[in-house]
Amino acid sequence: MTKKEENIESCKCGGNCCCGKIWLILLTLIGAVAAIVACIYSCKAFNTARDAYNVNVLSAGWIENLEKMNDLYRSEAYVKYATEQTDGYVNSFLSQFGSSEWENDANNTDVANTENNSSLDSLKNIAVELGTDETALQTCIDESRYTGAVNEMMNQGSQLFGVTGTPGNVIIDRENGNYILVAGAYPVEDFVNAINEYKNGAENYVAWGDEVKNVVEEMLAHAPVRGDENARFTIVEYTELLCPFCQRHSQAGTINAVIEQFSGEVNSISRHFIIHGDEALQLASAMECVAELNPSVYYETFEKAFEGL
Repeated sequence: MTKKEENIESCKCGGNCCCGKIWLILLTLIGAVAAIVACIYSCKAFNTARDAYNVNVLSAGWIENLEKMNDLYRSEAYVKYATEQTDGYVNSFLSQFGSSEWENDANNTDVANTENNSSLDSLKNIAVELGTDETALQTCIDESRYTGAVNEMMNQGSQLFGVTGTPGNVIIDRENGNYILVAGAYPVEDFVNAINEYKNGAENYVAWGDEVKNVVEEMLAHAPVRGDENARFTIVEYTELLCPFCQRHSQAGTINAVIEQFSGEVNSISRHFIIHGDEALQLASAMECVAELNPSVYYETFEKAFEGL
């Protein structure tokens, strides 16, 4: 039998050559077709689900609402509405707290940013008109002689008495170092009530002791004093010339009225607490120059400055 005849014979059904190869090819083709069919059905199912999701979203109006919102926020009507709402909130605030404080505050801030020297010049003019030597005052200001001292006053006010803003008024009992913090531009009655309640035994005070006693004695020895220097109570008034609340407090004559009501029992000194930046710091330093050069007009300078700045 020839070689060709042997190959033909071995590839008959039941042989181990051609039939095996044919079946292998057929199985491979069937697997490929099955995979393609499965992929087609899977893709179709995915697309169906996606379309259903999109239909649900669109039926909910999500895209339409988004477009409407974008149009709304850009519309003149909405801008007008939002403005009216904002004005309503502002008017509500003003009806409760008034307008002069924050308007003056904003105006003072604008002045500080645009005319840094105008308020300092005004203060110098006031001090000179009251008899302070102009050359000595200018030299003291140019040397920044009291900038460090003003910063120390602020640190002492915040760390020792808890002052965080202006006006901050600390009523100190010089006999034992107890103190009461009246934080804000409160009327005379609030100071009077606080002192009377304390004298009648109310525990409306912070007990600090010798440290506060020593601090207030040091202050009184080196600062201009309003009232009787030997008074039992000292009001340390932390203030700032650019603070609108301090301006109102000064023009109301609150501290002077308290001193008069407690004749011989209360005195007061002023300390600086800076809120409005470098300009306020310059003014405070200049006031300390006045305290050095012409202490008798210190508080009059303060009061006139609050009227004119």
